[in-house]
Formats: sequence, C-alpha cells, structure tokens
Amino acid sequence: FGFISNSFSADFDKGLDAANSGDYVTALKEWRPLAEQGNAKAQFSLGFMYKNGKGVTQDYKEAVKWYRLSAEQEFAPAQFSLGNSYHNGQGVSIDKVKAMYWYNKASNNGSIEATHNLANMLISEQDKDDIKPDWKRAETLFKEVIKNGNKRTLVPARTSLGWIYLMADDKWGVKNYKLAHKWSVKG
Repeated sequence: FGFISNSFSADFDKGLDAANSGDYVTALKEWRPLAEQGNAKAQFSLGFMYKNGKGVTQDYKEAVKWYRLSAEQEFAPAQFSLGNSYHNGQGVSIDKVKAMYWYNKASNNGSIEATHNLANMLISEQDKDDIKPDWKRAETLFKEVIKNGNKRTLVPARTSLGWIYLMADDKWGVKNYKLAHKWSVKG
C-alpha cells in the first residue's frame, strides 16, 4: 500500500504544480483519476476547479458533488467549501442548517475560516431557518479565531467579539462594555 500512497502523492503533486502554473488541463488529467479512486485532496481540488471554472466549465453542482465526496472523508477544506455552498446557494439550495453543520465539522477538523463563519451565523441568523442564536458559543468561537486566526479572520473576529460584548442581550451573559471597548479598539 505504500507504493500506491506514494503514487497518489506524486500524481497529486504533479496536478498541484500544474494548477499553480495555470495549467488546469494537466491538473485535471492528474487529479480526476485520483478523485475517482477516492483521494479526498483530489476530490476537493476538482470541486475547486468546477466552482471557479478553472480548466472546466464552471458548474456549481459538479463542485458540490466533489466537495461532498471529500467532505465525507473529513477533509476540512472540503467541509468548509460545502458549508459555503449551502450558505450561498451555489449548486444547492440555500440551507443555513446544512451550512452550519458543515462549518461545524470543518471547524472541528481545524478550519479557522469555518470557525469564523460558524460564529458569525450564531450571532446573525436570529431564529431564522431553525437556527437559534448562541452568543455565548459565538464568543468562544471568536476567541478561538483570534487566538489561532490568520490575516483574513483576525480583525473581523475582533470586531465581532467587540460587537457581541456591546450588543448582547443580558440573557446571553456576555454583555460587557469594557470588553466591547477593548476589542473594538484592537479591531
């Protein structure tokens, strides 16, 4: 099995090199057989290509197909992308509950972007689509994003955390004007 894994890895890397140089035809040629054999990274990569029309005709439904296959193997980037598909209605109907499900799975598998999106949904959906707001959990998630985040998520997470402390209803137990000021100033 080591030989097969190394072969998968080498072929995936050939596809990655091709995609990074803009040669999506070669990337597709390398990744499609791997994806069809169940390689989660290759499945995710095909999903990305279909979502963005890279080397193929843009097709959100086909992207969702590949994202789902990869996501079901616990590949966090695919879980995050599938969550985005449900959140934005790309290739599937908008379904905030399913979006949260996939964001939660991706967050549990280490996707800080999914953690950020999940926290935002917990404060913004406000009883829509059978989603109950949970500002306390959102507070915890935003703190995780601040601790482990990247440039894209750090400032928005700080701003959102400050907003939670400023606007939260007292029943959520997180209203705190001093912390609101602290995070707003840092944000």
